[in-house]
Amino acid sequence: MKRSSFLLFVISLILVTPLSAFQNQDSLSTTIILVRHAEKEGTGRDPVLSKMGMKRAENLSRKLAEYSLAEIYSTPFKRTMNTAKPTADAFDLEINEYMPREEMSDFIQGIIEENRGKAVLIVGHSNTTPGLVNLLMGEKRLDDLEEDQYGDLFIISLSELGEGKLILGSF
Repeated sequence: MKRSSFLLFVISLILVTPLSAFQNQDSLSTTIILVRHAEKEGTGRDPVLSKMGMKRAENLSRKLAEYSLAEIYSTPFKRTMNTAKPTADAFDLEINEYMPREEMSDFIQGIIEENRGKAVLIVGHSNTTPGLVNLLMGEKRLDDLEEDQYGDLFIISLSELGEGKLILGSF
């Protein structure tokens, strides 16, 4: 009789425990890949990418081929959208626009929660990308990027805002 009671207990435990509890910890993490837009041509508020910038955007697409990107975000400027476009085309994804002046912690928290076990690309600027890295890491790790600093890749894996693991790369 004790054996059947134990078996019944185990079966009931399995039935009430969510399946996500049996998945490995990585499936609970979100990978957020952040880049600054590629090289721009000209000046003004909304310049386009230079030839070098277009090549770098293609390189980004190839570099991210190993990831299963679920979403791509970009500010609504030509240089950021065109940096994201080759990757969006390669993954058959739409580019979601975000405004870097909005409440970034709410924006990032939503991305983390909606993309557990997935990867997301965020294309920003020399002053917004480091700010997002700092927010994700929960501490100031980066200052604004230099005006001529392109090609940095910041890959952060986290399950909670402020508790990420950072890997630096380039594209």
